[in-house]
Parts: sequence; C-alpha cells; structure tokens
Amino acid sequence: HCPKDILEEINKGELPDEIRGQQRHLQETQSKALQRKDKKKDEVIVKQSVGRRAADVAVLNTSKRDRRTLEQIQRDMMMDGDGANASGKRGKFES
Repeated sequence: HCPKDILEEINKGELPDEIRGQQRHLQETQSKALQRKDKKKDEVIVKQSVGRRAADVAVLNTSKRDRRTLEQIQRDMMMDGDGANASGKRGKFES
C-alpha cells in the first residue's frame, strides 16, 4: 500500500519535447517583451534627464582662445602681482 501523492509522482511521465519547446518559447518571448519594455523606460528616462541638463547648462568660451605663447603666459603669471595672483595663491612657476 502506497500514499496517493507518491503514486502520482511515480506515474507522472515526462513532458514531450514539443511541449517543453513551446513552454520555453513562451518564457523567452515573455522575458524579451519585459526586456524591451524596460529598455524603452530607460531610454525615456535618459532622454528626460538629458533634456533637463541641456536647459541648465550653458556653453562658455567657445569663441575665445588665448593666442599667447607659453613664454608670454609664464611672464604674465610672474608679473601679475609680483608672484601672487588676484586670489593670493602662489603661481605654478614660483617658489
């Protein structure tokens, strides 16, 4: 004499390959659909954040360029306040 649940497990057969393939296909399509949905959400979030940043950020000094030579810049740094610039910090080439 054997309990019913054990008999059910013993008599239970394996699923045919076709049914397994169908189940696997359904799971794959559902997971791909979720991935596409998540990807679209992420793209929307990125576009929104980029749009906000573009409004907050201003590009500066795009048309200006320092055309002095290195020697001229170094000389100007040395001459600017006898070695101290406007903020009171020492220059790079001073000791």
